[in-house]
Amino acid sequence: MEEEKDLSQNQSTPPSATPQHHPDYSAEIEGASRGQSRWKLIAGIIAVIIVLFFLVIKNWKPSLNTNNQNANATSTDNISQDLANFPDYARLSQMQKLEIAKDFVSWTPNSVLDNSKIKIVNIRQNGEIADAYVYVRAVVEDKKMTKFDSFYLKLANFGGHLFRPNTLATPNSDATELLFPLEKISYLPAIPYDESRTPSELDALKLFGAGKNINLYSFISSWRPGKILELSLYYDCADDQPCSLELK
Repeated sequence: MEEEKDLSQNQSTPPSATPQHHPDYSAEIEGASRGQSRWKLIAGIIAVIIVLFFLVIKNWKPSLNTNNQNANATSTDNISQDLANFPDYARLSQMQKLEIAKDFVSWTPNSVLDNSKIKIVNIRQNGEIADAYVYVRAVVEDKKMTKFDSFYLKLANFGGHLFRPNTLATPNSDATELLFPLEKISYLPAIPYDESRTPSELDALKLFGAGKNINLYSFISSWRPGKILELSLYYDCADDQPCSLELK
C-alpha cells in the first residue's frame, strides 16, 4: 500500500507542470533597433554631405570660368601693352606683306656657300611704295643666333651681314628677330661678324620704284644648321594708290 501511495504521489505531478524558463531576447531586439537607427542616421548625414558637396561644386564652376575670363583679359591687356612698347613691330599687322622665305633651311657648313641653302628671288614692284620694312626671324639649331652666327641679306647687290644691335625693337621670343626700315638697313660688308665694329648703312628704299625688278640674296652664315623661319617685306603704298610687291 505504501508503494502504491508513493506511485500515486509521483503521478500527481506530471512533467509538464514543471516550471520552464524561456530566454529573454528583449535586450538584443532593443539593441538591434538602436543599431538600425544609428545606421539610418549615419546614412542620412552622408547623403546630406554628398548633396552639399555637389551644390558647392555646381556653384564653384562659374567662379572658375570668371577667373579664366579675367586671366584671358589680363593676358590680352599685356599683349596690347607689349605691342605699345614696339610701335614699328605693331605697324606690321596693318601693312601689306610679301613673304620671301618660310621655314627655309639655311647655313654655311665649313664656310662654304651651298645654293640649296641660299634664298635667291626676284621682286617685281607695281605702283609706288611709301614705306617698307624688312623683317627676319631665324634660328640656329632651334635657338637664337650667337655671336658666331649672322644673317646675310643683299638687295640689288647692296648689303651684307645685318647688324643686330641696330635692329628696331621687337617682343622677346625664342628666335632671333630683326626689323629694319628699308631706308636704313645696318650691315657689316664682310665677316667676321663682330658687333664691336662700325656698320655701314643702306637706303634700300631708293632701289625700289614702279616697274622695277629687285634681286634679293639671303642666307644664314653659320657652321651649324639654321632655318629662316620668316623673311618678309612689309610695305605701304604711296598716297593710298594701288601698289604691290610680288615674286617673279
